[in-house]
Amino acid sequence: MAKKFSTNTSAFSIAHYILLFLVVCVCITIIAWVMISHSNPHPSNNITTPITHVKNTDPCVQRTINTVAQMWAYNPEMVPQRYWDMAEKYMNETITTRTYGICMDVAFTCHAGQIRRDCDPCAVPSARDYAQSMHTANMIQKNCGTQN
Repeated sequence: MAKKFSTNTSAFSIAHYILLFLVVCVCITIIAWVMISHSNPHPSNNITTPITHVKNTDPCVQRTINTVAQMWAYNPEMVPQRYWDMAEKYMNETITTRTYGICMDVAFTCHAGQIRRDCDPCAVPSARDYAQSMHTANMIQKNCGTQN
């Protein structure tokens, strides 16, 4: 005699199907998140460096800040090449994600794949400010030592 299969489904078997569906959805979400995070790497210029806190009342710090500012303003040929390269790299960086901004009351949008200086009207001054601030921080650390 042939065995009869029951087509009745219990609440327990329905719960199993719901649980299986939820586990599959969570796994797909995790895999998608990992793939997206690995396909969109962070910009290479965001290298983490230790932050040095300095007191602006220190005469050495003030003297160094003023010296670097005057060098950038009046003697740009005296600025070490590594800081010009840093500024050049920043403004010629390829944008990896869509970026919105406002520069001098002008709204702009940079799309992925564009070069920063082609879409951001403040790319050049921002690059210069970034490089000058790195130059200032390095000179303070070199000339004045680590301050707390």
